[in-house]
Amino acid sequence: MKIFAFLPFLFLLSCGDDTSSENESVEVGTDTTTELEEFTDEELGEIPEELELMDEVMFSDPIQKEVIVCRIGQYQDIAVMVLNHYSDDGLMIEPIDGYYFYLKHHKNLDLKGQMSFHPYYYSLNEYYKGNQSGFMEFAIDLEDVNESFPNYWTTNRTNGERQKFTAEKIISGAPNEIKVDIVNTRYELVHNVADMTLPDGENLTEVSDYMNTTLINDEYLVFEYDVLRTNYHMGGIDGMAKRTAPNTYYFEGEEGCKLTLTTSGKEITVEDDNTCGYYGGANVYFSGTLKKIK
Repeated sequence: MKIFAFLPFLFLLSCGDDTSSENESVEVGTDTTTELEEFTDEELGEIPEELELMDEVMFSDPIQKEVIVCRIGQYQDIAVMVLNHYSDDGLMIEPIDGYYFYLKHHKNLDLKGQMSFHPYYYSLNEYYKGNQSGFMEFAIDLEDVNESFPNYWTTNRTNGERQKFTAEKIISGAPNEIKVDIVNTRYELVHNVADMTLPDGENLTEVSDYMNTTLINDEYLVFEYDVLRTNYHMGGIDGMAKRTAPNTYYFEGEEGCKLTLTTSGKEITVEDDNTCGYYGGANVYFSGTLKKIK
């Protein structure tokens, strides 16, 4: 969930990570390599200890594939995770590998670790360009997540600050029974906003709204949408919309917010029916037609 309040000036925040994965077909919008490297250098720090991994021989042919939608950190940034499970060989601990990415930049981070049984609890190392950059532990659909089985992400497994982590599994099954098709796209809407403190004719400034989307199997549209409105009031909303008709996806958020998102060629149209003011300052709305950025 993203909520922005009024700000008297304009700014841009950009952060992320970059590793490559060839598991799925992925269409990426803009290149943010420089921003990713700066973020890594300044924010991630060193990881003195990583989870001991299972023997490489156990990572043979996957027995299960799954897609998980996550929210991570203080601001619950939305991310998509694709994992492969391998045979536990009778050890009751399944080796796992895969990758995940934040919607804000669509750059993959590699994952490797394990899932234990009773309860089903994931422990995963995160890697950036082959070096460990984070660690996470979490359970899905576990009613008694507690101190013994917490959900968190951290830069330092030994003594790093634990960031809030939530996860929802949306696809799961044997690799020969399911598909995982992922398409990442970035959209932009260029428009004018008015500064009502200035005289008419001098108060318009050209700005851009941005939306990052991840389409999964044509069934789920995960999105992150940031807008600017009159007097530079900001709004931000993210979540997962489900398909209700061909190229049409429906989202329900906090405080009765409802969005309909429709894709058409190189455009995406958003309709909010004036129900999503919770996600921004005064005069903020989320309706608009954005064009794909190549």
